[in-house]
Amino acid sequence: MATKRLKKYTVVLAYPDYVSDEGEQFIAWVKALTVDEGVERAQHQAVRAQKQDRWEKENCPINPVDFDVIVMYRGWLKSLR
Repeated sequence: MATKRLKKYTVVLAYPDYVSDEGEQFIAWVKALTVDEGVERAQHQAVRAQKQDRWEKENCPINPVDFDVIVMYRGWLKSLR
């Protein structure tokens, strides 16, 4: 039986309005088995970048799913310009 390999993804997320009202974006480079898993990993990375390592606690104001996906690419893109 073949083992599944992690794929590299570049995920661009939009910060939630309650974190930044200036339309800021977060770029994550993740490895995941599926696209959905890649998005989830990127969202969690974005929360950790906000110093919210304990996002799972009820008192955390930042929810990972509040980071909306703008675009996702297969592979790790170093420049999006």
